Amino acid sequence: MPTMAQLADIANYVYNTSGIGAKQDVSNLTLDYDKVAELGFTASPGSAFYVWSGEEYSTIIAYGRDFNPTYTYWNRSNRYNSNRQAVCLGD
Repeated sequence: MPTMAQLADIANYVYNTSGIGAKQDVSNLTLDYDKVAELGFTASPGSAFYVWSGEEYSTIIAYGRDFNPTYTYWNRSNRYNSNRQAVCLGD
């Protein structure tokens, strides 16, 4: 699973920018849904999607990033939250 820094890299890619850091919230963006689909994430145009990080806050809470149509932010969420996507990174 990705680190928070890798999720920031994904955010920079899908928002066509370079200014998003690991634990940084950024607005006034435009989500590129073609790039979202290219990476294999599920999101319909105009909708948001959420991705888990492999980094944990505690035994039941993990970090992640929310990707919204015009902004992105990092968060902590309970592991039982089922509306988030997971991704495994390859070489």
